[in-house]
Amino acid sequence: IDAAHAVAQIAAGLELLMDHGVMERRPVGPLAHLLHGATAQGAMYVAFAEDREKAKAEVGDALRRLLEGL
Repeated sequence: IDAAHAVAQIAAGLELLMDHGVMERRPVGPLAHLLHGATAQGAMYVAFAEDREKAKAEVGDALRRLLEGL
């Protein structure tokens, strides 16, 4: 249930970005699923890290770079 709602929200955000020319138009479905997986795994990485603040900064930086690549 969470994934279905989360993916729909991510897809809606991607559509807005594409509609406003912030990112190149691409098929939204696969990208939304990939981003959901990346963020879910990033959260797991932080949750189980010994140094959560460091892990949060690392994941934040990695996610920012990933999104900038779109």
